[in-house]
Amino acid sequence: MGRSWAGGSRAVDTLQLLQPTIKHKLPVLSLQCLAEVMYFEARSEGKIGQLAVADVVMARVLSSKYPNNICDVIHEKGQFTYNKQVITEDKAWVLALRLAKIVLLHRYVAVVPGATHYHAIYVHPKWSTGLTVIKTIKKHIFYKI
Repeated sequence: MGRSWAGGSRAVDTLQLLQPTIKHKLPVLSLQCLAEVMYFEARSEGKIGQLAVADVVMARVLSSKYPNNICDVIHEKGQFTYNKQVITEDKAWVLALRLAKIVLLHRYVAVVPGATHYHAIYVHPKWSTGLTVIKTIKKHIFYKI
């Protein structure tokens, strides 16, 4: 934490953005991990698309089939397509942080309740066979087992 990412005309300091979170006693590392996956996987999908990605992460955290914390779910090998890319869009990063905070404070209604998987509409992974489609949101299809 405390890293700054270049973007636009200025840098965004993550710790500065997370200060109100510390006041709410949210796990800061979990917040950052969740914001990262939302940003990298769905920043072009709008708020609904980002919240849907968060739904998948949170459903996995609650499932006995996956690790029981956000960062371990996100960093599980082969599960999410991003890998330590560089944050370049200040506004999108700030939005992802804000949405992640809303998710962790349970101040939203799940967009894809129970979804544990998703993929882009332009790929057809073998693992999706037999899963139940919950919803398609822009460029992603969301499933539950």
